[in-house]
Amino acid sequence: MLRYLLMPLLFAAALSVGCQMQTMTGAGCVFPVYGVPLVTLGEVEATSDSPGRGYPVAQYPLPIFPVEMVHAGIKGDVTVQIHVGADGAVRNAAIMSSPYVAFDRPVLQAVEKWRFFEYLDPGATERKGMTVRCRIHFQFDENATTPMAGLLMAGSER
Repeated sequence: MLRYLLMPLLFAAALSVGCQMQTMTGAGCVFPVYGVPLVTLGEVEATSDSPGRGYPVAQYPLPIFPVEMVHAGIKGDVTVQIHVGADGAVRNAAIMSSPYVAFDRPVLQAVEKWRFFEYLDPGATERKGMTVRCRIHFQFDENATTPMAGLLMAGSER
């Protein structure tokens, strides 16, 4: 329900982002030159000392693309190391590499809400937890047809 109430607000925010930058069409405030901001989850790998292996479950929130980075057209990849308990909840997360500190806080805020599914080896009966490294991509999609599509993909809560 909250998602439907926030749709008009998100659409207005998308238009304001486009209006504050040069537009691709020049005819109106719709598309920023850089493209639509997009945040995606890249590689997820267990560290060599991880007791288990797994992956975030399907409904995980992605970080929100920082507005100041959108306005500046700055993109980059952030690597975060996450310690996960046997119950699948995140116990601790730390930024391992980041091109700009502005990406760090949104990444940490998002991953602390994630839940993981641990793969059990054949014959194993209990979960051990895991330590994983995840790469999160902050980029611009030049092929998107609407600012709303990018905003919804760029980490808005689902």
